[in-house]
This record gives sequence, C-alpha cells and structure tokens, in this order.
Amino acid sequence: MSYSSQVVGRTVDPQPGERVLDLCAAPGGKTTHMADLMQGRGEIVALEKHGGRARALRRTCERVGASIVDVRHADALDAGLEAGSFDRVLLDAPCSGLGTLASHPDLRWRVQEGDLRELEKLQGRLLDVAREAVVDGGRVVYSVCTLNPGEERLGDGDVRRLYPHRDHTDGFYVAAVGG
Repeated sequence: MSYSSQVVGRTVDPQPGERVLDLCAAPGGKTTHMADLMQGRGEIVALEKHGGRARALRRTCERVGASIVDVRHADALDAGLEAGSFDRVLLDAPCSGLGTLASHPDLRWRVQEGDLRELEKLQGRLLDVAREAVVDGGRVVYSVCTLNPGEERLGDGDVRRLYPHRDHTDGFYVAAVGG
C-alpha cells in the first residue's frame, strides 16, 4: 500500500469497537488498513458502486482476514444510510487523479475542464452524505489523489497535502473534521 494511502487510514484513526463507513471503498487498501488499525474489532461498512470492484474488494478482505468489513455493492448517493450511525466516515472521493501524473502522464490530455466541474459536483454531494452519516462529534475524512484546488474540500479542518517532489509519493489531499 502506498504511503499516501497509509496517511489516509491514519487520519481516519479508527478505534477498535467503532463503526466506520468507507463511502467509495474499492480497491480496498485503505479499507483493509483501517480494519487492521481496529485490531479486528468493530465494523466497517464499505460501499462500492461498481459490481466487479465490489466483488474484488470482498475477495481482498477475505484474503487478508478483514472479517469486520461488510462490503456492499451500493451507490453511496442512494445507499439508504441511517443518519448519525457511524463514528467515522472516509470519503476517498472519485477525482481527476491529477496527483498521479508521474505514473499516469496521459491524464494531462484526458482530463477536461468539464470533467473537473462534474467531479467537483459529485464530490460535494458525496461529502453531504458523509456529513449526514457521521454521529455528532464524529470524524469525517475526505481524500483525493489530486492537488487541484477545485477538488479540495473541508479546508477548515485538519488538512494535509502530499507533494510528489517533497514526499516521494503521489500528490494527495487529505482533510478531516471532527473527532
């Protein structure tokens, strides 16, 4: 697992016995890392919108023994989550991926301005779901593998930016509010 993914899991800081929601969970590195941090105690509800990716996530969890993960093939925007039912929520949002240009140089030609606007709208809607799902005083963590300012959210919280030239990893933005 990449250093940037580990930073995300540590920022969520899930504790044994807690109930955690991972809104866009596949491929599962962050999910299984959180299960490990929770020492196998508690519950992680891991949502994945795409069926094939949800099946792969389920296999990953089984392979590494992350038995506290409940993988659900569901769209986070329409999952019927009970308000205030999670201690911590991770939203590793769909993003432009512009922080990964070193390993995906073709992105500079594939990502269009209109795509960015649509992603930003989707990220905002998903963040609303995250805020609704967390208990009062709980923690919401938002992360994206980009350094595009339009995709940065929760700027008033605990913010960490990882830069390829400084941190020797993909460009990443991680922000947390609460707990």
